[in-house]
Amino acid sequence: MRSAPGSVVSAKTLIRLFRDHVGLPPETTARLVRFEAALRLLRASGPGEGALVAAEAGYADQAHFVRELTSFAGTSPDAWPRKPDDAKSHHLQ
Repeated sequence: MRSAPGSVVSAKTLIRLFRDHVGLPPETTARLVRFEAALRLLRASGPGEGALVAAEAGYADQAHFVRELTSFAGTSPDAWPRKPDDAKSHHLQ
C-alpha cells in the first residue's frame, strides 16, 4: 500500500504498517536494536563495566540496562559471556 505524495498518514496507521512489515512494533524494534548494540559493547568490556556499557548504549541508567538484559536474555551483565563462543549457550528469550 502506497500513499499519494503529500498525503497524511496517522501515527496509528504508521505503527500498524511498520508492525505489518517488520513483525514488531517500532518501540520493540528500537529496544532490540539498542539491546544488540549494548551486547556488542558488553562483550568488549570487562567485568563491572555495566554502567559504562549502559551509558554508551543509550540507556537512562545501569538499572534500566540490567532490566532489559534480564527481560531479553534472562541473565545479568556480569553473567553474560564476554566471548562470542561462550554466548552459544545463552539464547535470547
